[in-house]
Amino acid sequence: MNQQRSLSLNFPQNRDSFSGRDSYRHRQILLNKVKNYWIEGVLEKSLATVATIELGLEERLDAVEGPFRKAWETTSHARKKLAKRMRVIDKFDRMGEGRSLLILGEPGSGKTTTLLEVARELIARAQQDITYKIPVVLNLSSFFEISEEIKPEQVIYRWIVEELESQYQVPKNISQTWIEQQQLLLLLDGLDEVVEEERQLCVKALNEFGRVWGRTETIVCSRTREYEVLSERLRLQGAICLQPLTAEQVDRYLSAAIYLQPEIPEEVDGYFDRAEQQMTALINLLEKDPLLQELTKTPLMLNIIVLAYQGMSAEDLSEQEGKFTSIEQTRKQIFNAYIQRMFFRRGSVQPYSQKQCLQWLSELALRMSRESQTVFLIERIQPSWLQINLKNKFRLPWQKSRKQKTKSYQAYATGVQLLTGSIWGLICLFSFLLAGSPSNFVIGGILAGIFGAALTKIEPIKPVENLKWSWIEVQKWLPVGLLLGTGGFLSAGISWGLFLGLSGVTIAGLIEEEVPDKTIPNQGIWQSAKKAVSFGVGGSILCLVGGAGLEGSIALPYVLSMSIFGSGIVGLILGLLKGGQTCIQHSVVRLMLYLDGAIPWNYSRFLNYAAERNLLQKVGGGYIFIHRLLQEHFVALAREKYQQNIEITTTDAESYLERANTKASLGDAKGAIVDYDKAIAINRHLAHAYAGRSIARYMLGDYQGLLDDYYQTYDLNPQLAQSISYTAVNSTELPQQEATTEIVSSNNPKYLLTLLNDDSNSFDLVCRCLMKYIPDMSLDRARKLAEKVHTEGQAVIWSGTEHLAEVYRTQLIQAGLSLDLCWPDVEEMQENK
Repeated sequence: MNQQRSLSLNFPQNRDSFSGRDSYRHRQILLNKVKNYWIEGVLEKSLATVATIELGLEERLDAVEGPFRKAWETTSHARKKLAKRMRVIDKFDRMGEGRSLLILGEPGSGKTTTLLEVARELIARAQQDITYKIPVVLNLSSFFEISEEIKPEQVIYRWIVEELESQYQVPKNISQTWIEQQQLLLLLDGLDEVVEEERQLCVKALNEFGRVWGRTETIVCSRTREYEVLSERLRLQGAICLQPLTAEQVDRYLSAAIYLQPEIPEEVDGYFDRAEQQMTALINLLEKDPLLQELTKTPLMLNIIVLAYQGMSAEDLSEQEGKFTSIEQTRKQIFNAYIQRMFFRRGSVQPYSQKQCLQWLSELALRMSRESQTVFLIERIQPSWLQINLKNKFRLPWQKSRKQKTKSYQAYATGVQLLTGSIWGLICLFSFLLAGSPSNFVIGGILAGIFGAALTKIEPIKPVENLKWSWIEVQKWLPVGLLLGTGGFLSAGISWGLFLGLSGVTIAGLIEEEVPDKTIPNQGIWQSAKKAVSFGVGGSILCLVGGAGLEGSIALPYVLSMSIFGSGIVGLILGLLKGGQTCIQHSVVRLMLYLDGAIPWNYSRFLNYAAERNLLQKVGGGYIFIHRLLQEHFVALAREKYQQNIEITTTDAESYLERANTKASLGDAKGAIVDYDKAIAINRHLAHAYAGRSIARYMLGDYQGLLDDYYQTYDLNPQLAQSISYTAVNSTELPQQEATTEIVSSNNPKYLLTLLNDDSNSFDLVCRCLMKYIPDMSLDRARKLAEKVHTEGQAVIWSGTEHLAEVYRTQLIQAGLSLDLCWPDVEEMQENK
């Protein structure tokens, strides 16, 4: 789930005040970071570099909005195969000034690799020509909902400013200038990774941004399925779709992979002969196993299969034949084999057990997925990681993600408040003692501790990496400083008045900023700790010197002693506020995660270990999974673990419902039905239990039971029933269990679902409804059916069992479409006779 972030952009009054030298320096820094992070850190270390595959490209003009779209929307000219050896960068170059492109593809088809290959070429050009636009890679997964008060064209503007500052440490005034002068070349990955509820908003925001800043060149990447279900299209100049690998491409890759393995032993005698035998055995296995053949159509899975089975004997490979009966099962096994292979690829010394590694990587993947994070930075671990109750985070199609204050989060909040309050109390106690007021130090320390704990900020955690003086902040807090100074003057004289007033202004004027470059894991927290220690030690020394002068132990004038002492108190306060508070929060949240078993004690050491084994990749000071599919695999492993830990209260229907939802989301339909039955037995008015059971029955092919449960759900909660989409069972969010579908015979004929023309619903509405409620409905097919309904008055949109036909008919009618009754397929009945 996305973290809500507030943006405060201070637009400069005069952009011309920024020197060209500053802009050029930040330009070079940004280009260097993009190159180091994404090209050298990700692209050149990716699995795709083992052996290069030239991907087939298909132009898809129907995937984007354009001024002439209506002219070609229903013609075959919308799609055409591009010439062999044409690269995406070649297609992009042909578009000219203000170019924009959409890259589509299936999971693992090479979208990100293709985008980074384009980035590599563009960065090289920008480094040679200072007038060339600045290519920058951003991931749309961090797109977040913004207040409706913000104008639509400002949504992406502000998001880019925020991302450039947080990911690349570009000052806001510089990034704003670049955007307004349209000097950026945006390479936006992961549109499909945007939270589903906000994906449509993201597309609208991108279109509005393009309308205002039309000369900003852009490339956007997305999975095909997630993009096609959107009701609004991106307004870009062109679109291409990466094509599945052909059998010829797979054969060429396998032949080359023998000689391009990343680890070739020092003793090469006989190595290539053995490798060739093993590859021959793998090729034979692929020829005999259609499920493996299907997986090899994407470069990622082809790479994974080769690495997973590398080194296996021909006998071991032959045992894999026909072992699995579904794509999901096969993919899961391949990833498990790959992970195990990576653990033992670099010798026998294993600092962690395989069980521990799987647990920690699963926890990381699950939390990154829930927080919509692509790049993980240790210093950005937030208390929200503890707010997520993982037992209740699995969801069926109608459920919304939610956060709960778990026991771990409550323990974190209490710990931070106690530690911070204690430090405030010690500072106050220290100041009273050294200032010569021992009679008040106990009461003062206790009161300061209580108020400090009560006012402690629990979240978010913001590293203090650099400090700079801000006159804007001083002006903002000047009234508070004057108030403190006046109060000190009236209560204790001019010395305390000056001390309190100047101290308040000094503390308020120092603001935090991120370091210009991050290459070390957890660098933000280490920098915060250094700031806290330096202020704390310096403040303590000044307090001792000033206190000694106030007590007459050393010969210092009173005014000078008071100034030194006051400076020491300010140093102690700065040590707490400008670094110490961050370190306390981070340490406590890390401790709670460690006690929960979610992370190891030395997290950076483990993450580096995982990166060495090609499970993670380093991006600057952060980490990413080598591919989103592998991250999703670890998410599934985490779900399996938490499914087993859900506590059940035999008299509580909700606890059975929670466990049933988890089982259904993991594909355990039979186990889910058992728990749904128990929940309904306790509470017969629990609409969500009927809804969940209908999905589980769909997975098992019990369509009569599905129909009964759907109607029961509609009677109890019509809105819930309308939100159910049985096609979601095929998504990665809901792994599908092997179904035991009803046998269709002459006594159980197929029924036709016929859509009628009502001259009221729009073309887009019909397409969206068909894709939402009808299984395996692609955008192309939905458009053709909608066009047929428009021209011929009706069209058969689905055929199957009577009960499923009735369910889909009911859902479409509730969505506002007009349908005929479900009639048996007469032609099929005659053929059977």
